[in-house]
Amino acid sequence: MASMSSVASDQPGSEVFHGTAPFSEPETNNVADVMFTFPSLTWFLDLHSFSATILYGWGDDSAQTTAEDQSFSNATYDGKRGMLGTEPEDSQYGEYILEEDLRTQMDVTARMASAMNSAGSIYYTTNQSAMVYPVSGGSTDYAMSQYYRQGDGSCGKNRMHGLTLEFGINTGSLVCPFYPDKEQYHNNMRQVGAGLMELLLNAAGEAGEPRVKEC
Repeated sequence: MASMSSVASDQPGSEVFHGTAPFSEPETNNVADVMFTFPSLTWFLDLHSFSATILYGWGDDSAQTTAEDQSFSNATYDGKRGMLGTEPEDSQYGEYILEEDLRTQMDVTARMASAMNSAGSIYYTTNQSAMVYPVSGGSTDYAMSQYYRQGDGSCGKNRMHGLTLEFGINTGSLVCPFYPDKEQYHNNMRQVGAGLMELLLNAAGEAGEPRVKEC
């Protein structure tokens, strides 16, 4: 079962501090501004490091394609999200996603990983975001949420896929495991570039076709 204390914190010094309010930080505010300024966007990628993994939605719980009422916007399920164990009480909830969207995200991330593995020495895998680390209020979930929100709030919203690319590996640096040496830096540049190009090529094709929520 996921540790709920690790998903978000009220402490400003914590790595998972949820902020003082939605979009309280300029970085998150800027991302939201881009999404609202360009509502026809169909893909969003959160790029950071490290774990050599490409993640697809959702991040708050395991994805499922059958129970549409199991939504982050349905208060009935408050307190049941993020439980990822195998016990019955941990499997009462799964975040709904259209089967087509889940299949598209899995296919595109697999293509990205293949391109990246051909461009450098680090081996990349794919996984659902929540299976690696559950998140509360993550940017990829927010990108997808505008279309998947229940009720009138999602009417007319364009479907946006949300991915996370965790590039690189633990560098072994005594200063910080995120700091690459020269060779690692250039390897990361080549592999990330290949992955981003593959994403753009797919977004320019059928996987990037817009779909608007009709109510």
